[in-house]
Amino acid sequence: MKINFLKIKLENIEGKPFKVREGNKDIYKSLADLIYIHATDNLELVKIAMEINAGKEVDLRDSEVKTIKRIINGVSIEQGGLFAFVRKAILDYIAKAEQKEEKRKVPSTSKVRKRSRRK
Repeated sequence: MKINFLKIKLENIEGKPFKVREGNKDIYKSLADLIYIHATDNLELVKIAMEINAGKEVDLRDSEVKTIKRIINGVSIEQGGLFAFVRKAILDYIAKAEQKEEKRKVPSTSKVRKRSRRK
């Protein structure tokens, strides 16, 4: 699944867009740092974190998406994790990308040709 975390949109409690910088860093850079630091068992995630940090689109396998979600949900703010509303924005963005990927994989019924039966 291809995804560019640079495009994440944050919303305030009223659903209006706004930009937040954590510790003087953009959100995608905070996510990249989080993945980079907590990618304990997958060295490929280190490379992915570096690409995210550079603002590049990344191509993620399902297992990498699961690991990134685990990292996002499993690291508390005290451990250097993300605020809940930032985690929600990232996880919602991933979910939309997953839905888009699923639609891409499933052929549209309008594109499927029906065979005519001959008698």
